Amino acid sequence: KYGKYVMAAAAAVVLGVGASQGFGAWQRSQAEASANLYHQALAGDDARAQLQDTVDGLTDGYALLARFRIAAAFAAEGDMLAAEQAYNALASDGSIPTLYQQAAQLMAVMNAPDDSDTAALQERLAPLVDAGPWQPLALELSAAIDLKAGDRSAAIAKLETLIDLADCGLAGSEDTGDAIKIGAMTRHVDVAESAVVQSAIPALAALAGGIGDRQVRNRGTLGGSVANNDPSACYPSAVLGLGGTVHTNK
Repeated sequence: KYGKYVMAAAAAVVLGVGASQGFGAWQRSQAEASANLYHQALAGDDARAQLQDTVDGLTDGYALLARFRIAAAFAAEGDMLAAEQAYNALASDGSIPTLYQQAAQLMAVMNAPDDSDTAALQERLAPLVDAGPWQPLALELSAAIDLKAGDRSAAIAKLETLIDLADCGLAGSEDTGDAIKIGAMTRHVDVAESAVVQSAIPALAALAGGIGDRQVRNRGTLGGSVANNDPSACYPSAVLGLGGTVHTNK
């Protein structure tokens, strides 16, 4: 009596599974196409121009990465106004995650032209200085702006806050059983010399040991490097290559 209904339900399930698998395959093909376009643009003679030509055809993740690369390219070319505008466009784009909007805001201030109004820059930095995952970088940048404006006491106060952050419990590395956990405040030299890292991911230890010079390795941190979002930096590529996970409070 109910056989035809059972058969219809079974057919609906088969169609649903097929549609889901088809959509998944389509998503994978789109991601692969975007990856190819993105890497072809980077390999071109004028990577920025080629990224600008292809960014609208990329999937969300690659489009976001391309927009950051375009802004960074403007800065590398010395066109700080264009770089600031590109980062500002990202910072005001409500369609991207807040974490990346805040990163773009930080980079916009960092790459602002030399004749920018220092008070206006401080106002734009204020939300990042008060709290959040970008606070250490924002404090350092805010202190640099204070020094430029001649306010040495304000700069020292902010740098003293940064020194306090060194003991905030975010340094060190450990083997959690299924992953290697490295704190954001772990210095490059400590990553390089960590027995845990040397044993589990020797390539990462070697990478950390080759960053900058001795002074940089003794002051710079893994979290700072990743947060700075420099396309030429070592750690961001390592995070991607190792399939790492970045944990924040957002």
